[in-house]
Amino acid sequence: MKTSSKFACAAILTLAWSMPAYATDFTGNYSTTVNSSGSGLLINTQRLAPDLQFTLNNVGQTVSSDLFKIYTNETDVGADDLVGQAIQVGFTFTSPAFGGVLDGTTVGERSFFGLFQNGVVHWNNGGNAVFDFGNGGQLQVHLNDTSFNFGLGGLGEGIGGSGTVKANFTLNAISSAAPEPATWAFMIFGFGAAGYSLRRRRVSYGQAQAA
Repeated sequence: MKTSSKFACAAILTLAWSMPAYATDFTGNYSTTVNSSGSGLLINTQRLAPDLQFTLNNVGQTVSSDLFKIYTNETDVGADDLVGQAIQVGFTFTSPAFGGVLDGTTVGERSFFGLFQNGVVHWNNGGNAVFDFGNGGQLQVHLNDTSFNFGLGGLGEGIGGSGTVKANFTLNAISSAAPEPATWAFMIFGFGAAGYSLRRRRVSYGQAQAA
């Protein structure tokens, strides 16, 4: 292979490796389900993010969003508040279309004979979940545990003592898809250049044989 052909192939390979990965745009929403009546610590939430809209460009990239404040209007941690109650956050994405839930527990805590009191939310599986989307795509979601309404001799009730639940979204895998038109054009150019190089090599070889 001539030096010029080698350079052409090397240039094609270099361009192929340097092409950026296609970004994944996520659009969706979320909802919370809490213990708001009956026995157990009664929970309220205040939404912080109107919706979910973010872009992840590469595997391993993470974006964060404050989802909601969590608090109670109870004034102290009673015996029934020491029993954990279910909490759930559901995610529904419209682009790409997929969804999932994270479950956890809310419970009241007290220590030093009730001198220190607060509520706390603990998420199952360390607050981690992985949602599949598209063709092999994976989005990991992490929610943080948090305490709220700390008080002395009772709870510091109300939204002023709330905790904040934040979500981290990490792209674990990119959904595979058919190449876009620009990619097809680049591939066709690359194959054509390689074929042209081979044809020139055959012609040069034939001329040398004839001589």
